[in-house]
Amino acid sequence: MQQVNRVDTICHPTSPEDERDLMSRNRLELRVPVTEGRGRRMGKTLNVLLIEDSEDDAMLIVHELEHGGYDVDFERCDSADAIKDALSRREWDVILSDHAMPRICAPEALQIVRQSMVETPFVVVSGWMDETLAQSVKREGARDFVPKNKLARLVPAIERELESRKKTEKTRTPAKKGKK
Repeated sequence: MQQVNRVDTICHPTSPEDERDLMSRNRLELRVPVTEGRGRRMGKTLNVLLIEDSEDDAMLIVHELEHGGYDVDFERCDSADAIKDALSRREWDVILSDHAMPRICAPEALQIVRQSMVETPFVVVSGWMDETLAQSVKREGARDFVPKNKLARLVPAIERELESRKKTEKTRTPAKKGKK
């Protein structure tokens, strides 16, 4: 019996069946508890508005953030009204949005966020978005795009956005002080 390299199978599906099973295999791998290395708690709380219709996918994303060292405080929503309500009730460190959902899509969610005048980084996390559409959403104001089958990219993307936001706030603070 020929032994197949599991990493190669996961990263490079060879059939439509392999491609369809990609997310479920990644789900199984991500549910393994991590106690060392990247999974150590660093005491950083991350407030996440998670626009996602799938509870399983939401938990995968939360797990990846926890695996990256964050204590995650999140709210999951999947409709325009729920997004508006969540934005009106509190501030978020980052907004993560799936693209293809029955009640809303990432560009519509991004439009709601922009209309609310919130400057929170908006990152699309989707399994069903091609590069052309991802670039289009980025032009509209999304800060990044992370494929669901490459969630290891999520924490670095969020950290880049949080650092960028922190730098932007520092440059605005002296200007505000000068006006007083």
